Parts: sequence; structure tokens; C-alpha cells
Amino acid sequence: MVRHSLLQIPSLIFWFGSTAQVIAVTAIAGSLSYVANASGWPLQDHTLLLMDRAIGLDPQLIAAFVNDHSWLVPYLNYGYGLIKWPLLGIPIVLAMELRLIRLQQFVLALNIALAVTIVISTFVPAVGTYYGLNLSPAERFPLLDSTNYAAQLRDIMALRNGSLRHLELFKLAGIVSFPSFHAASAVLYGWALWPVRGFRWATIGISTWIVTATPVIGAHYIIDVVGGVAVAGGSVFLAGCLLQMLASKNTSDLADSLRVGTVLRYETSQ
Repeated sequence: MVRHSLLQIPSLIFWFGSTAQVIAVTAIAGSLSYVANASGWPLQDHTLLLMDRAIGLDPQLIAAFVNDHSWLVPYLNYGYGLIKWPLLGIPIVLAMELRLIRLQQFVLALNIALAVTIVISTFVPAVGTYYGLNLSPAERFPLLDSTNYAAQLRDIMALRNGSLRHLELFKLAGIVSFPSFHAASAVLYGWALWPVRGFRWATIGISTWIVTATPVIGAHYIIDVVGGVAVAGGSVFLAGCLLQMLASKNTSDLADSLRVGTVLRYETSQ
């Protein structure tokens, strides 16, 4: 009886469902990023590097600055790895706050952002800043952690020469440069919890931390970050439009079936 009553609580249903979707979609997207890179389109590192320099932001100078201020390295390493935890924490917070429509829009926007990122990366493949600069980060910037870049370089080259034929799901890290999904995720995290006052500024701080670490630890071009921010903004807008279309057709049925009435607050204006 207790178990049956728990399954009738909308917040739990949304929490479990959203978390399951996030885990499944991110796992699938990791595999699809390898499929995208295997398509064989020419690498665009040179073009992306030129775009960075055109706006006055040279990735080599940024990497050199961090290498010369070694105390920044552990903070950026940690910040880059923070991308995972909000994916699990945001559904919990939004479900507890009964911001169920916000949660739906977040998950839908995340799915859209992942799909758009994979599609774009198919036609604009790139390895990363050090490849574009034609230098070895281990030799030029020995204090920086270039593990992520080295793994991406290894897998992309193996895909392109045909030596990588079998994928191990739990060892896939995602090999997308443009647009940066780290940057897109950071924007989505900040947007998702903006209406929740107790988490608003903490989430903005974490999102800023992730974005700051992305060019150095992830070896992303600055234009990758700009592209990721644009993808996130467009995904939030499109997800909102889709949910509004669905709500306009099924509002009464949804309210009756979930029995939450006005609790389903739609906060796109906040």
C-alpha cells in the first residue's frame, strides 16, 4: 500500500522519469559522438583557430597563462569535471520544489542540445586547440592536465584511420569540440535552477566554473564555447515552444491525471 501511494506522487514520478531519461540520453549521445566523427568530414581545427584569433582570443596565450599560474590548474580540473553532478541533482531539486514543468523543459532542452551538438559536430569535426596549434601540450605546457585532449586525439584519429572498430560504452567520454557541450550544459544548469532562490547563485557559480575550465582542460576553442551557449539558448526556447504546444492541447487532461493543478508552474518568464 505504501509503495502504491508513493508511485502516485507526481514529484517522485517526474524525478525518477527525468533521471532515467538523462542517464539514457547522455549514454547514447556518447556513442553517437563517435559515429559522428567516423563520418569522415574534414577536420575544421584550422578554421576554428582562425575564428578565435579573429576575435582576439588566442588559445595558446590562454593555455600559457594558466600554465604560468599553476595554482589555477587543480581548480580548473575540478571545474571541468563538475558537468556530471548537476545532471543528477537538478531533477531532485526541481521535483522537490514541485517545478515539474520546469523539469520537463530542462530534460527536453538537454535532449535537443545533445542532438543538435551531435549533428553539428558531424559536419564541423575538430580535435582541439593543441591540434590546431600543432603542438604537444605535455611538452609546451607541462603543468596543464591534457588527459582529456589526449584521449580525444587518440580516439578521433583511430576512428578516422579505421583502427577503432569496437566501442566500450563505459569508456566513452564524448569526442565533440564544436559546439562545446560543456558550455551548453553549464547554461542549461543555470537556467534550470534560476527560479529556485536557494540554489540560484550557487548554480550560476558552478556553471561559470565549468565554462571557465572548458577552453583549457577540455582544449576547446573559444568559438566552441560561444557555439555551446547558442545551442543551449536555442534548445531552451524550442523546448518551451514544444511544451506550450502540448499544454495548449492537453492542459485539462494533464491536470486531472497528475492532480497537481496550479502546482505545475511554467516559469519561462522568470
